Amino acid sequence: MTSDRFAKKTVAAMIFALLLFGVVFTVFPGLDLWISGLFYDPQQGFWIGASRPVQVLRKFVWRFNDSLALIALLVLVGNVIFRPARTVSNRWLSFLVTSYVLGPGLLVNVLLKENWGRARPIQVSEFGGALEFTPALEISDQCAANCSFVSGEASAAVTMMLVLGLVLVPRLPRGSGLFAIGLLSVVAIGSGGLRVAFGAHFLSDVLFGAVLVVLLTSLLFMALKPGDHPFLVTRKSRKARKADIGQPEI
Repeated sequence: MTSDRFAKKTVAAMIFALLLFGVVFTVFPGLDLWISGLFYDPQQGFWIGASRPVQVLRKFVWRFNDSLALIALLVLVGNVIFRPARTVSNRWLSFLVTSYVLGPGLLVNVLLKENWGRARPIQVSEFGGALEFTPALEISDQCAANCSFVSGEASAAVTMMLVLGLVLVPRLPRGSGLFAIGLLSVVAIGSGGLRVAFGAHFLSDVLFGAVLVVLLTSLLFMALKPGDHPFLVTRKSRKARKADIGQPEI
């Protein structure tokens, strides 16, 4: 299966997932409270969040994602200015940076989290807070900024792990590729799971965030077509490609 065909199938799967999750969390809004309640103790609160090793792990993944996006941006700028003899393809760098900025950055943190108004689990009365619980797809006034819907950290982890998977898996032997898929999936799922366990997000915040960024990243993959370009390029390969297609690589 070609990468473009895989991206199209992923887009279709994510649209179906959005519809499915929309129905599930509209018909069963209490599912969010029940899942979060599994990690809540009336005396200790969301006690997993108090674990220092777990917090260190969470911050490592968070900073890794942001750092990798920043490094990609710096390399992209360096490629344009200095044109090094050997570097990462501008097409792949543009795909990584654009996916991260438009997905976790603009869509999640600017458009949704700042305007949806959904209180976090740790803030609602069911878990010792003072605010009201609202279903996932209901816009609320319970939160003024940096709200619960959707999860920014989980969305960032899913985006970065997906991009890394698209880079690494096709270039690894089959056995190593399956291992890479498993490891990247564990990181992405684990990041979202920790946000739920900490009382920072409801399950629906994580699921909707993940589906939205996978959908957006897949559309960007189809538009930018990084899969049609090698990941590492040299001056010689750039000149050869320019001669073949009659235009420079972006």
